Amino acid sequence: MIPGLFHAMVVGMQLSGAVPSATTEPPPTWHGGIGSLVAARCGDCHAPDGAAPFVLASPEDFRPRRSFVAEVVGNRLMPPWLVSGGRPVHGDRTLPEPDRSALLAWLTAGCPTGEPPAGPSVVEEAPEARPLDASEASPRLHLRMRSPWTVPAEGGVRWYKAERDKRTFVLPVGNPRPLRVRALDYRSAAPQTLGAVAFSADPTGDGRRMVDWDEEPGSYMMADIRSVPAGALGIVGPGGGRLEYPEGFYVPVPPGSDILSEVHYRPQGRERVLDDTLVLETLPNAAPGRPLLPVNLMVPRVTLKAGETRRYANQLTLPVAVDVVALTPRASARCRALRLEARLPEAESPVSLLEIDDWNPHYRSTLVLEQPLRLPAGTVIRGAWDYDNSDGNPRNPVVPPESIDLGARSGAMNVLLLSAPVERREVRELMEFIEVESRRNRG
Repeated sequence: MIPGLFHAMVVGMQLSGAVPSATTEPPPTWHGGIGSLVAARCGDCHAPDGAAPFVLASPEDFRPRRSFVAEVVGNRLMPPWLVSGGRPVHGDRTLPEPDRSALLAWLTAGCPTGEPPAGPSVVEEAPEARPLDASEASPRLHLRMRSPWTVPAEGGVRWYKAERDKRTFVLPVGNPRPLRVRALDYRSAAPQTLGAVAFSADPTGDGRRMVDWDEEPGSYMMADIRSVPAGALGIVGPGGGRLEYPEGFYVPVPPGSDILSEVHYRPQGRERVLDDTLVLETLPNAAPGRPLLPVNLMVPRVTLKAGETRRYANQLTLPVAVDVVALTPRASARCRALRLEARLPEAESPVSLLEIDDWNPHYRSTLVLEQPLRLPAGTVIRGAWDYDNSDGNPRNPVVPPESIDLGARSGAMNVLLLSAPVERREVRELMEFIEVESRRNRG
C-alpha cells in the first residue's frame, strides 16, 4: 500500500473515532498555539479573497473539512512548496515536522478551541512616522490591464495542442526614462483563478501588436518577446502577491516599455473577471543599485511520444563573475522533477542550486535566495528536467496520452538565473552572452 495513502486512512479512522489515540497528553488547542501556526503557514492563501478556495481562520472553518485537511497536510500536499533542495530561499512554506504533528493531532481531537490567554491584551504602539526625504522615496507606478477579461468556466486545448491555461495582457507604462524596479505587487480581482503570473518588459511594441491581433482582450500566446523570456522581471505565484528583490538590486525596464503579464489561470467551473493591477516599486534616484539580468539556461523544444519518459538537459558557461540573486524555473505539466547545479572552475563536485522533486507549473514563482551566491567566470551551470508523457503522470493534461512537439523561443523549459555582474563594466558583456546563448539554443 502507498505509505501516504495508509497515513491518510489512519488519520481518517482517527477522525471518525475508529482508532483510539495512544497518547494521554491533552491535544493542542487553537488558543494554545494552533491559531498562530495557521496564521503563519496558511493565512496568506486561506483568507477572504485569497488564492485558496475556502477560508481557514478559526476552528469553525476547520471542523467541516478536517478529514480533508488532515489528508493533504499528512501527505505533505499543503502548504504547497516546490523546493526540495538546493540553496536556501526566502519565503519557505515547508511545514516543520513538529508543527505538522501538532496540527494533525489538533484535527484528530476535533479542533478544540481552548481557553484564550488570560489577562489584558497588550497593544504595542506604532513607532512615530518619519517623513521620507525626496531622495529616499520609492516611487510606485500603478499599472492596470487595458481591458478586463473573463476567465472561461472550463479549460481546453489550443489549435497547436498546447493547453488553454494562459493569457498575456499589456499593462502600458510609457516611461520616458529607464526604470529600476525593486519590487512587483500583483493585485487580482479574481485571485482564486490565478496560478503563476510572469512579467516581462517590452520596449519593442511587439507584445502590443500581438495582443491587438486577438479579438478578445489579451492574447493566448506566451509573453516571450524575441529573446526576452516571460518572467524576465520575475514571477509571482498563485493568487498574485508581492515579489521583492534584495536591497541594492533591481530589474531594469527600458524607456517606452509595456509590461507584459502572462497569466496562468485555473478555470473554476464558472466565469470570473480579471481586471488586475500591477504595482511597480522603483529604486529612489539617489539609491545605488545593480541590475539583475536573466541568464537563461533552456531547452527550446520538447518532443515526446505517447507514454514516453525522458530527461532533457543543457548547460552554459558563465563568461563573467556574477552574483546570483534569484532563480525562476519554467516547465510544463508533463515535467515531474528538475535539478540545477553549478560546477565552479577546478571544483571536484558541483554545487546544488535548485532541486524540485514534484514539479507543478501553477505553483512556480521567482525564488529569491536568502543570500546572493557569487559564481566566478568559467562556472558551468547545468540543468536537467525529467519529463513523463504517460498516464502515470497525474498532471498529464491529456489522457490517454498523445505525442507532443512543443517549443518556445526562450525555452520550452528553462531556469532564469537573475544575476548581477560583479564588475559593472561587464554588464554589456553578460547581455551579449545572453543573446548569443538564445541564438545558439534556437539553432
